[in-house]
Amino acid sequence: MTADRHPRVDSRSNDLRSGDRESSANRHPRDLQTVVVTAGTVIAGCGALVLLGFEVLEGDSSVLDVLLWCALVVLLFGAAAHQWWFADRAADRSRDITEGVTDADVETLARESIGDVDLVRRLRVAFPGLNLRDAYELVQDRKRRHPSESA
Repeated sequence: MTADRHPRVDSRSNDLRSGDRESSANRHPRDLQTVVVTAGTVIAGCGALVLLGFEVLEGDSSVLDVLLWCALVVLLFGAAAHQWWFADRAADRSRDITEGVTDADVETLARESIGDVDLVRRLRVAFPGLNLRDAYELVQDRKRRHPSESA
């Protein structure tokens, strides 16, 4: 589904990156990490719901206790829903930005940077929305192309 919306463009500047990135672009948007985090958040929300039920059934709980448990339940279920439906949008956006970054852009920023960490920082500042993993992979691709400069 992601590959259909965002087709890969293999230009000369992106040939090295496109082969490495193809497997991550074709993966299912809800990978194992998303499923585990969402399931854990839902389980925590169910636990808070059970505790809310005990607070209500107990009878001597204050309104503040009930409201706090209710807020926690809503926040946990809301966080799980957000993770499930919207987690991959930022990754798609970062992949789109990565496709627009040329080797010349990376080389220009590499000449200005002190080291790899500074280069990753400069990439993320120069291309807002680029996530840390994609910036790191751009730096690693540059190091594979120019092994003598990375020593």
